[in-house]
Amino acid sequence: MAKRLCKMSRKQIAAELGDIHRLVVAPKFVCRSCARSSAAKDTLCKPAAIPPQKCQDKPLNEQQSCGLLAEALPVQPIPVTTKQSNEKAAIVKRVVERVKEKKQAEKSLEPVRTDAPVWFDLADKKSLKKAKKALKKHYKQQK
Repeated sequence: MAKRLCKMSRKQIAAELGDIHRLVVAPKFVCRSCARSSAAKDTLCKPAAIPPQKCQDKPLNEQQSCGLLAEALPVQPIPVTTKQSNEKAAIVKRVVERVKEKKQAEKSLEPVRTDAPVWFDLADKKSLKKAKKALKKHYKQQK
């Protein structure tokens, strides 16, 4: 079986079902991308070793010593101080205010254009497309 399990079509799966059964009966690897399991590493797109059951049965603090389980353990949240959260809130507030100011400035500077048919020569496809685009932009700005 040359192809990865993730890339096989239904016809290939039906044709090689015996090989697939042999691979998944005692899996040693699991795919990080699609969660398929297999005994062979080369049949998965992003294989990760499955830790032995004795490692999985240990208490959480002892599981950290098992190398295979280290990546699957829950991560400890990083404590954020109130000072840091206040600073982030202030930065976000400033950015939002700047965006609002820019939007207000754009609205006040751009006059409403009602002479769109005069701008474009509608004889060819390119100019017709430009006219449609301008009209769409005009309607979008009025919403």
